[in-house]
Amino acid sequence: MLVGYSAIEKVDHGEARDLETDLETIDTAETIAKNLRKAGFDAENYIVYTLRDIDRLIEKYDPDDLLFFNLCEHLQGRAADDVKITTRLDKLGITYTGAPTATLRRSLDKGRAKQVLQKYDIPTAPFQVFERSDEAIAVTLPAIVKPVAEDASVGITRESWCSTRHSCALGCSTSWMCIDNRRWWRSTSSGASSTSGCGAMARRTFCPWPS
Repeated sequence: MLVGYSAIEKVDHGEARDLETDLETIDTAETIAKNLRKAGFDAENYIVYTLRDIDRLIEKYDPDDLLFFNLCEHLQGRAADDVKITTRLDKLGITYTGAPTATLRRSLDKGRAKQVLQKYDIPTAPFQVFERSDEAIAVTLPAIVKPVAEDASVGITRESWCSTRHSCALGCSTSWMCIDNRRWWRSTSSGASSTSGCGAMARRTFCPWPS
């Protein structure tokens, strides 16, 4: 068994404090591998820097005898590229844990993901996707502004909370920002906030702050 996680040597997307999330993942990976060994399994950690590291798996291991614990949350700092890792694992015939490729693809855009939830009558906070910062706001304020295509809490800071239309417009003047409600934010941020300098889509989503 391999407990794999993503790592980068330097930050070229987001901020240096985003590396804190990597440190938490490393600790989790080491704990999982340690407990698997205690349970009698042959387990070790495996670092994924690039897709070449995934290709090396087939060179070193028999895919029929390998289970890859997939803790990879990004590829070279880009959260939207984690789907490339599972796509390659699928191609190589390697069994892995976690969400399958199709699910990861559907989750790349928070706006689309929420539309799927609505389609199947799964409760989710009202939201609004924005292409421009001067569009009319149709959701109830206050609200949270966050990237539509970033992972977890990336792009969320204290300034992401918007109580007025003006503050929301300021938040949306930074490309690739969106809004989500407080309860969702708390459940996904895990207390770690960071500011992203770029993103995958120039779209924003607004969700009302629950009373």
